[in-house]
Amino acid sequence: MMNDENKIGENQKDKRSILFLVFFISSFILHPSSLFAEAGRTAAAFLKRPLGARASAMGQAYVAMEGDVNSLGYNPAALATLSGPVLSTMYSTGLTDDGFGFLSYGHPTSWGTLSAGLIYFNGGNIELNLSSGLREYRMAEEDTVWMGGYALRLAPGFFVGVVGKWIQLKLVQEFTAKSQAVDGGLLWETPLKGLSLGGSLQNVGKEVRFEQEGDPLPKTWRGGAAYRIYLGRFLNEDPMAQTFKPVDKQGLGGSESFELILVADGVQVLRERTQAHLGMEVRKIPVASEEAYANLRIGYIFNRDIDSLSFGVGFEWRQLLLDYGFSLIKDLNSLHRVSIGFKF
Repeated sequence: MMNDENKIGENQKDKRSILFLVFFISSFILHPSSLFAEAGRTAAAFLKRPLGARASAMGQAYVAMEGDVNSLGYNPAALATLSGPVLSTMYSTGLTDDGFGFLSYGHPTSWGTLSAGLIYFNGGNIELNLSSGLREYRMAEEDTVWMGGYALRLAPGFFVGVVGKWIQLKLVQEFTAKSQAVDGGLLWETPLKGLSLGGSLQNVGKEVRFEQEGDPLPKTWRGGAAYRIYLGRFLNEDPMAQTFKPVDKQGLGGSESFELILVADGVQVLRERTQAHLGMEVRKIPVASEEAYANLRIGYIFNRDIDSLSFGVGFEWRQLLLDYGFSLIKDLNSLHRVSIGFKF
């Protein structure tokens, strides 16, 4: 009886091993770019994808940006600069039939900012040739990450933040792996007006293990700067007027002020080349009414083989935020990302 149970257990284990091998070989043949461009060096490679259409359009140079709930994916300390509760959601499609989504929420309080987020990745369907000779379609990969964070102002102009991550990965609806990770960050609004510096360390946690093999998470170091320049204010009440005057000596940009933001980050992902990220955004361009504005963005990533150049546009109307970004893929296609946000 015991021998029969052992044989059954061994057969099930062999079946799972064969299925895992079939999945890997099929992925290599059908989706080689996903294996080498994203998943060849660390596990949970979807954690390296940009979060938020605005950030992606600015070359993902976001570690020193302030006032955006999508900083949850770059530097949790920046969440302490939110002026009010914000909800944001993003969706993007890949080069195949995969999909990627991100939901984030930040809520400032008198004792700090609470945040929560959800990352979802669907690798699309894949056809498997099973050892029994049958063919079966299964979801290639389905991953989720639950996030919870807290950010605090320690001193005037100095902020810290931390985010916990609960990660689950599932391959071909059969193999499951789980892990936990922590992100931490710092943000400093320097005495030089408009200049902020930031740094973060992401995805610090235990390795992801399928069967007996394990791979580390894509631990990421970020450091960078953001410089905000107030360009001027409109002379006329007509928001479409083309004339404007310089900002006053205090340099405080009102809701009607043009703003130019320049950002630069250095990013090091575990087992990958160091990359330089640059971005720019022109904000508060009037559209149709005094309450509607457009924002134009561009970004570039050095030492990047694909999607190095990015563009984007954003619209703000009262409490509603709408952002669109796309990245150019060499000799292939472009990646499109859309974010919708609401300020409470």
